[in-house]
Amino acid sequence: MDELEEAARSDFGLDVVTRLPISESFSSSVLSFIAGDGRHYVLKRHWARNKAEREASALVALAEHPDVPALLATSERDGILTLLIEGLDGTPWADVAET
Repeated sequence: MDELEEAARSDFGLDVVTRLPISESFSSSVLSFIAGDGRHYVLKRHWARNKAEREASALVALAEHPDVPALLATSERDGILTLLIEGLDGTPWADVAET
């Protein structure tokens, strides 16, 4: 079990049932998964705390937009901020940009 799976369980009470593929992540560790409750979640740990704080702020500011996932919770351990984000189905923006 990796660190993000452990964080899903210990910090947010979620069991990872199915890991989902991640296209690319340039400045964070990411886990996309289906939990025991059947919902899709994404856990993110940015390598720089200020980036995690900016992403959390942006998700809150854009919460009313239907194409922006909800920030469900955050967890902090040893100065590291982990974001629990609603998983949304869709096409990665990079795939759309290339068409």
